[in-house]
Amino acid sequence: MRLPALLVLCALLFAGAADAGLKEGYAALSRKDYATAIKEYRPLADRGNAEAQYRIGRMYEFGNGYPEDKAQGIAWLLKAAAQNHADAQQELGVVYALGDGVPQDDVQAVEWFRKAAMQGDATAQYNMGQM
Repeated sequence: MRLPALLVLCALLFAGAADAGLKEGYAALSRKDYATAIKEYRPLADRGNAEAQYRIGRMYEFGNGYPEDKAQGIAWLLKAAAQNHADAQQELGVVYALGDGVPQDDVQAVEWFRKAAMQGDATAQYNMGQM
């Protein structure tokens, strides 16, 4: 009986560790303290955290804390979107709909909007309707 309880405890501790830095990064973004946001998000993003990847992607996309680099932004958004991160999928829909850093492509835009919309993302649902 002790082994399953230990496994559950380890899983809970790991889950908490995986989220460490997300709140701090978001608070830093809210203050426009991009250096701190990068310090919090980048290690998480490098380890595969989809939320951190999304945030790093947006920072590159708009030149917040990093020099504006659409290609890098899209690369990070794609990593998050591949993990079914709805906000990243929605943002990729916008990127393709507008041709912002990529050739404009309505088919790709609709595909990304659809993926996010299927997860209940209201903005993506609206954008799907607009397409």
